[in-house]
Amino acid sequence: MPPPRVAEFESRRIEHPGGTVEYLRAGDGPPVVLVHASGMLATRYGRLAAQWTDRYTVHVPHLIGYGATGPFDEATWTVADDVAAVGALLDTLGEAHLVGHSYGGWIALQLALARPEAVTSLAVYEPTVFGLLHEAEDAAGLADLAQFHVDPWFVDPANGGTDRWLGAFVDYWNQVDFWQVMTPEQRAPLRAVGRKIFTEVRTALADRTGRAVWAGVEVPTRVVRGGRTTVAADRGSRLLAAALPAGDAVEIPRAGHLAPLVRVGPIGAALAEHFAAHASET
Repeated sequence: MPPPRVAEFESRRIEHPGGTVEYLRAGDGPPVVLVHASGMLATRYGRLAAQWTDRYTVHVPHLIGYGATGPFDEATWTVADDVAAVGALLDTLGEAHLVGHSYGGWIALQLALARPEAVTSLAVYEPTVFGLLHEAEDAAGLADLAQFHVDPWFVDPANGGTDRWLGAFVDYWNQVDFWQVMTPEQRAPLRAVGRKIFTEVRTALADRTGRAVWAGVEVPTRVVRGGRTTVAADRGSRLLAAALPAGDAVEIPRAGHLAPLVRVGPIGAALAEHFAAHASET
C-alpha cells in the first residue's frame, strides 16, 4: 500500500494589528482556509489538505499561541483574538471556503457570523458549540460534559496545562489512558501549548451561545460528525445543523472526534462535494 499523500506546505506569515499570523499553504486554485482544533498544530492537517490541493489552495493558519502566531497573553486573551487572527488571513484572500475542526469549528462559525461576505462556504467538523447543549437542556450531552464543566479542578487555572490536566483532556477525546501510552515525542507538542489549550477549553465550556445566534449564520454550511464520537460532540453537531438556515448534516461512519487527522478520505470527499456545490460566483 502506498504511503498516504501529505500536502507539501510552505510556511508564510502576515502581520495585523493583533500581531503575527503564521499559516501553511499548499495547492492551486480557489482558497480554502482550515482552522485547527485545540492542541493541534497546522502541520497535523497535511493529509486532509492533500485531498484538495489539486483543485484548491489550502491555507492552514496557526491560532494564537501555536507555531509563530501571537503574541499569546493568557491574562488578556479572549476567543475574539483567535477570530481576528483567522480574519486577518481572510482579509488577504478576499473570500474563501472556510473549514473548522472542533474548537476551530467554533472559530469558523464566529467568522461566518461576523464576515459572511468573506466566506464562500462553511464546513465544520464537530464544533464545540456547548452552549446549544445547555440551551436545549440536552441531558445526554450535558451528562457527557459533566466531568468537565462541574469539576472545579478541571477549570482551575492552577491545574491547566499540567500533565494530569492534559491527560484528562486527551483521554476524553480519544479513550481512557490514551495519554499514558503516548510517547514523550507525542506529548511534547501538547505540553508546549498546554496553557493555551486550557484557555480554549475553559472558554468553550463556559460559552452559552444559543440557537438564535447560530441561526444568523446564513452562508451554506455543512456540519460533519463522526459515527463513533463523544455524546456531547454528536448532540452539539445535530443541534447546530438543525439551527442553521442553510445547513446540512453528514455523518462519517466509524469516525471519532479526531477523524480529520486520520479518516481523511471520507471527510475530504464530503467537504470537497460541499465546496464544489457552493463555488464562488465572483
